[in-house]
Amino acid sequence: AGINVGSFGAVAPSIRLLGKCTDRVTLGLSSHFYRADNNYPFILQNGKITTHETRDHSHMQAYTVQGDLSATDQAGGKWQMLLFYNNDARELPGQVMYYTQKGTEQLDEQRAFAQLRQERRWNDWKWMCAAKFSFSESLYDDTNPQYPTGALQQNYWQREWYATTGVMRTFRRFSAAYAADYTHTSLNSNQSAAPRAKRHSLQQALSLRYTHRVLTATARVLAYDDWNSCPVGEAAQNAHHISPTADVTAHLVSWHKDAEHWGRLRARVLYKESYRVPTFSETYYYHLGTQRLRPELARQTGAGLTLQAQPAPWWQNLEVSADAYFNHVRDRISAIPYNLYVWQTVNMGRVNIWGTDVTLHSTFRPAERHLLLLHTNYSWQKATDRTDPTSRSYGKQPAYMPQHTLGASLAWENPWANLSISLTALSERWSTNEHAAGTLLPAYAEWGVGAYREVKLPRGVRLNLRADVLNLFNKQYEIVRRYPMPGRHWKVGATVHF
Repeated sequence: AGINVGSFGAVAPSIRLLGKCTDRVTLGLSSHFYRADNNYPFILQNGKITTHETRDHSHMQAYTVQGDLSATDQAGGKWQMLLFYNNDARELPGQVMYYTQKGTEQLDEQRAFAQLRQERRWNDWKWMCAAKFSFSESLYDDTNPQYPTGALQQNYWQREWYATTGVMRTFRRFSAAYAADYTHTSLNSNQSAAPRAKRHSLQQALSLRYTHRVLTATARVLAYDDWNSCPVGEAAQNAHHISPTADVTAHLVSWHKDAEHWGRLRARVLYKESYRVPTFSETYYYHLGTQRLRPELARQTGAGLTLQAQPAPWWQNLEVSADAYFNHVRDRISAIPYNLYVWQTVNMGRVNIWGTDVTLHSTFRPAERHLLLLHTNYSWQKATDRTDPTSRSYGKQPAYMPQHTLGASLAWENPWANLSISLTALSERWSTNEHAAGTLLPAYAEWGVGAYREVKLPRGVRLNLRADVLNLFNKQYEIVRRYPMPGRHWKVGATVHF
């Protein structure tokens, strides 16, 4: 059981129960609740005038209930069942423009699903199947005298049936697998002109893998088939595509001086084709979607290296990976927010993306009972619109895509109180594809510090305590244009394990 409290009226209690019903059956029950006012202060810069404001109309409340069951039968088969329900109600704050930030919008959502999965092995064969049913509801309300009835209500209900099965056979150095997924989705809403949409989807995958002492090669072919229909309204276009994927990983160098000095270097190359059909919200939601939205096709070619080592007894772990890739995306699905609910979803005909990803994980033990944990990741993405040379967005970075993204954390674990410091940084971004004047979002770096400790109590009870200060230097920044994020804030929490 645990509870977290924080700035701006944030409270989040939670509880989870886990126990064995029999030797073969394990049952878990959990629940989580969260509420916050989110009326945080911010600075409004309007020309030469600077004012101190407070965010308004930002209350949110959510709770989740979940039950899960795991069992094994006498033949060695594994069964898993999960029941899930989530309810989320929130006020949507207005855009900060000049001296106005009036919010009139409310969004209530709930989601529930039930799923069942089974796995079984026979010698070199492995088989699995699963089924799931989910229901989601989205109720949007904008109370404003500009509407003839005094309010705009957009309600959507979506149901989805899903089934999957797969089989794998392992040989000496080869393994082969086939899997098929079937989904039936339906959508309706309270709007008379909105489509009553249905979609049947079938995805099939055939995979082959070859494993040798220093080499692993995988090839996969995926077939996508989607059939759309609308008894009322216009349906999205049907989609059919076959996508290949291939990757090879090789161990280049290994050394093993002794148990405390070892390392290995691996290389990999990849070609991957990803095909994404627009979701129902991207296709049919009012203001957000369009039935003429085309599927997105991305072709990625990449190569990378991974170094794993233990250089010294006090330097217990070093893992460095670096990847470079090129993506050519056709009909990229791009969503640009107008406010927190209404987004505009469009296709960008051609987008080229050059990128690199670098990660570093390391563990140091400077003294007995002292441990330093370092985690860093950096990404560089140079994306350009290559659709129409005559358009204003040609050759420019798409909206809300930073070129540079950095994340880092350093933790010091010790006998008294563990300490951590973290950093998240993004380079400048544009909120429009055309890079219009006044739509540049500045770069920002957000720092956080924390302290945590586990206390062992009698009878095996463990108490975990944690306190954090987020946005330590009170940096004001925006992720979505005209929506300022919170400045310096805190949270503390306690969790007890019985």
